[in-house]
Parts: sequence; C-alpha cells; structure tokens
Amino acid sequence: MNCYLGGYFLIKLSPLTWSYKSGDAVYTCSGCVNENMIGAWSYSWMNRDEELNSIKRTYNIDDDDVKLIRNWVDTNWEKGKIKPDSVFSEIEIAMEYKNAFFPHLNGINLSGLYFDETETNKILEEFRPTASMEIGIYPILSEKILEEDNGKVLGYDLISMYELTTQFCSFWCNDVGRELADRFGLNLNENGLFDNCLNWGEVLQLLNDPKFGCESCPWHVTKVKMIEI
Repeated sequence: MNCYLGGYFLIKLSPLTWSYKSGDAVYTCSGCVNENMIGAWSYSWMNRDEELNSIKRTYNIDDDDVKLIRNWVDTNWEKGKIKPDSVFSEIEIAMEYKNAFFPHLNGINLSGLYFDETETNKILEEFRPTASMEIGIYPILSEKILEEDNGKVLGYDLISMYELTTQFCSFWCNDVGRELADRFGLNLNENGLFDNCLNWGEVLQLLNDPKFGCESCPWHVTKVKMIEI
C-alpha cells in the first residue's frame, strides 16, 4: 500500500519524566514529549515572548539570534515552506534552518511522518481546512507525495491530532504503550515506537473508544523515518 508524506519535523529528544521508561528518549514527533525546534516562539506575530528566557537558555541563543530566527521563519512561512506550526514541507528547508541557527546543538533529529492510503483519506476527510484553521500536515498530505526510498524506518507512532492547535499527542502522553503491546501482541521497539502490524484498525478502535480514557481527538497511525542530517 502506498504511503504519503505528512511532513518533516526537527526534533530534540527529551528523556521521559513519566512512565515505566522514565529517563529514556523515544522518537515521537509529538511536541508533548520532545522539543520541536520551531515553535510558537519562532514567529514574530504569535506574541509568545514569555517563553523566550527559557528558550534562550535551552538552545543557547541570544536576542539577536531570536530576531534572525523569526525573520527566517516568517519569510519561509509566507513562502509556504513551513506549515502550522512546526512542520517543514521539504528536507532542504529543515536543514537550512538547523544549520543556520542551531549548528552548536547536538541531539537534533530530522524525522518524516508517512501515512498509508487509508489513514491519508481519513485525515483529509476529518481535517478539512476552515476559514481560520488548517492543521500543519494537511496541505502536504493533500498533495499525496509518495514516500521515497530514503531514511531509516524507526517504527510506527499512534497520534491524536488537535484541529484547533495543529499539534498532536502520542500514545506516550497517556503511557499506554505497554498495555497496547500486551493486548494486541505489538512489539514496542528500542526507538519507543511500534513495529508494523497487520491490523492497526483494532488498535485505533480502542484508542478512539472514550471508555479507554485517551484524548477524544481522532487517533491515527503513522510511520516515522529518520532522515540523515
């Protein structure tokens, strides 16, 4: 079955501070778990200056760097190279951003998200853009760019996307990985992601069941690949 690109994410891994894998890093692109190198603070017009002191300490940048970053991000947003609010449409643009502003930081990974035909069609139906909102992966996914033979498959993430915030949660946010593995015979690999399985439908049905207790937003399965940088 064909898989289609949902976008690229520059991620700095953050060790889990909860769950039975506390202290380990997992390769989800969820900003709830790891740090997206582009965030609300990166846009001059989002008025998120209250985050800057923490951002400057964490990324070892100063006020001049922030101005340069915001100018670059605003420009590439206008060009359509960045989607709301931390999704890169092209590998080259993600690399340009990293090399220009964070060459001094280690542990930054570039990951691509890919969705099969079934998941792609569901997402395009569920998240049709409105006058005021469009989730970041929608415009990229709608182009149905076929997965290329590049990068290393890290595994499969289960994500719940929020229409109003353009962000998404991972199954790690609810710490249900071990329960899902036990219930469905899944293998949770060394990257903190699942190996592929024959029937994701049953897993997604459980996650979308309100009685299970996870986020009420729709859950989807996505392939995660690491792109060499």
